[in-house]
Amino acid sequence: MKNVKKWIILILISCIPLFFTETALFTHQIKLFFTITIASILLVCFDLTDSLIASIVLFLGYSIFEVADKSVIFLSWGNDMTWMLIGSLVLASILEQTGVMVRCAYFIICKTNGSYAKMIWGVYLAALFVAFLTSVTGFPLFATLVFGICSGLGYKLGSKEANGIVFAAMTGGIAPFAWIYNPINAGVGAAVVNLFDSSLSISWLSYLTTGLPWLLFDLIWMLLISHVFFRCKMNVDTAFFKAEYEKLGPVRLEEKKAVCLASLVVAYLIASSFLTLPSSYAFMLLPWLAFLPGVKLGSDRVLRGINYSIVFFTVACLSIGSVGVSVGVDKFISSMVTPMLQGLSELGYVAGVWSIAAISNLLLTPVAVTTALGVPIMQIGIDLGIPPLASLFTILMNVSNVFMPHENTAYLMYFAFGLFTMKDFIKYNTIRMILHIIFMLLVIVPWWNLTGVM
Repeated sequence: MKNVKKWIILILISCIPLFFTETALFTHQIKLFFTITIASILLVCFDLTDSLIASIVLFLGYSIFEVADKSVIFLSWGNDMTWMLIGSLVLASILEQTGVMVRCAYFIICKTNGSYAKMIWGVYLAALFVAFLTSVTGFPLFATLVFGICSGLGYKLGSKEANGIVFAAMTGGIAPFAWIYNPINAGVGAAVVNLFDSSLSISWLSYLTTGLPWLLFDLIWMLLISHVFFRCKMNVDTAFFKAEYEKLGPVRLEEKKAVCLASLVVAYLIASSFLTLPSSYAFMLLPWLAFLPGVKLGSDRVLRGINYSIVFFTVACLSIGSVGVSVGVDKFISSMVTPMLQGLSELGYVAGVWSIAAISNLLLTPVAVTTALGVPIMQIGIDLGIPPLASLFTILMNVSNVFMPHENTAYLMYFAFGLFTMKDFIKYNTIRMILHIIFMLLVIVPWWNLTGVM
């Protein structure tokens, strides 16, 4: 019965664009675009089907109703970002199968010496290390690890003690989307900026320098988690982690090879910023070295461990951007939003774009927000004298912020394990959102002025 209501709501909301009067800007093609796009996104938001099915609905909907030419609809499959994502998921699967991420997590937590606050920081550092090693694609495994940690310590899921661990893990494993170059956020951003101006690009170094102050924000947030929100004087029995760590035995040759491969990817990303090499090759090519004779890290098991639904859905969201631009959605949104942003100061413009992205993220996914709003917002910024990358990064830095878990697949992964209540998630993330916009205006904007982004 609950799903029936969701289907009714989905159909009603999806059909709303069809009842609007067509104009020179709001064309018949745009009406179809919004109807199909909203229906596909809501299939995921309402958890009515797997994101892979929703992606197929999107592609077939655009094709059957001839919203755009098929060469445009399926253009995203030839995008570098698509193959970067597949490569990064292969790397994450290799690190998972070899046990590297589990070993690192247990090792760091074992060093906390029984303090709950130290354990929270240990979880954060372990999640951050995994995020750095996997370019922020290792969150599915870490959600599983956190579930095991809470269960092993006997913490009731949704309790204060469990919440502290979970929010620390999400801060270390998901928040770095804002400053660690990754194929999901940075890769999509690079694809969108290329649609706007092919002379612009986002490298590993430029992404890091633009978003680095967010690391300071994460550390401040961690202090609030460990010393304010979930302050606890109880001691933690680290025997569980030590026992699990000992079960892993000595470091195996496969683990060493996996670490070397991940290090090679990171080294290439850094070098590409200085040698003008395509940073996309770090993910498109290097992870596949695991399948070479003598390396023997790649296997059918590694390929089966990849979540292909994420790939399909990300590519579908990229298609939203390319199809939207082809039918004129960017011009339509620009005409709607420009009056709201005109006449604003620099800070007012950033706050306005930030708010638009935050509200849009309630209905769309982060990738969909970036692809749908990126080009029109950059155009508005140009008209107001704001550099395009400043407009795009304002969106990119915000879409990993959420009010509810359905807004971001990474948070949804933790929610699927029942690791926190919806009430607690909304409460603490609302606080985080308020602090985020304050930090954006007081720290990030001055930093961008200093570094030439704005």
